[in-house]
Amino acid sequence: MLSYEPNFQGLSEVANTSKGEKSFTEWELYKKGNISVDPAFRSAMIDKAAKLESELQQYINGLLLGY
Repeated sequence: MLSYEPNFQGLSEVANTSKGEKSFTEWELYKKGNISVDPAFRSAMIDKAAKLESELQQYINGLLLGY
């Protein structure tokens, strides 16, 4: 789903390394420094993920059906 632009959120190398494969719901703390992830950013990303879920499913269904 990386090719689906609305589903992409670029992160800094440090943030990407810290987040790893965790969802934004799971990712609360930067590994190094024991620093909390910005609550406003995290909340916005959780909301975005929830809104994109059905949109992504429709996109997948379209790919599977050939359109």
